[in-house]
Amino acid sequence: MAKVQFNDVSFSYGDKKIIQNLSLEVNDGEIMGVIGPSGCGKTTLIRLLCGFIKPETGSIFIGETCVFDAKKRINIPPERRN
Repeated sequence: MAKVQFNDVSFSYGDKKIIQNLSLEVNDGEIMGVIGPSGCGKTTLIRLLCGFIKPETGSIFIGETCVFDAKKRINIPPERRN
């Protein structure tokens, strides 16, 4: 399993900010749980990682591969993210 990293990631549904400036790193071998009330962004976080939705800002890495970067216009499709 590879490292997962979110750098300054933000996402909104319309005017509703769901995730704002999220920076998170889960290293190889670590286990992380995401808990919270309904509507706080748990499923959105997974959808961003998988590439089903696109962040407004920031970057996402899986291992050493940048799968999304808003500034560099990188957006690897879900089927190529492994």
